[in-house]
Amino acid sequence: MERYYYHGFDHLGYEDGIKFMTNIILSGGIKTRNDVASLNDDSFEHVCLYKKNDDYDYSDEKNYYKSARYCYIDKCMSFVVSPSIDAERKVGSYIDEYRSIGNIPNSKIVGIAIPFEQIYNYSKELNPDGKKHLEELLKRLIDAATTFGFSIHNSDEENFTDKLDEQLNKQVNK
Repeated sequence: MERYYYHGFDHLGYEDGIKFMTNIILSGGIKTRNDVASLNDDSFEHVCLYKKNDDYDYSDEKNYYKSARYCYIDKCMSFVVSPSIDAERKVGSYIDEYRSIGNIPNSKIVGIAIPFEQIYNYSKELNPDGKKHLEELLKRLIDAATTFGFSIHNSDEENFTDKLDEQLNKQVNK
């Protein structure tokens, strides 16, 4: 089975994360740090990605906590990226980290994943104006994603990347 790549981020807060993801889509794709910050550093000419490492047991806590999946994909905002991009395995930090060679255009993004349950639970704590604002931001993100033909998935679902990889492979092989 072909494994897809995932580019996720965390620690931004839901409003900022939703805006960040929307801006990435509307900018044409996921950019390297060099392009985002106008740098000229060879060590930032990539995008960090997760792709399942089938040699590791993710049910083993030691492996799971050493994974990019744990830190940036499960229960996080993430992009689902075609396996046809140029990417290399990064040996070191995470057991399942890859790095793209350059930017990733929207044409190579096939979907997005959003932690819907977590956002819903967070929204219950907001006042009516804050809740309305969050809903508007989320609608804008979903509209942008569907405009570009991206599928939308729930990153709160257990093992969503495994299930999504299987689903996407079935669609491609039809």
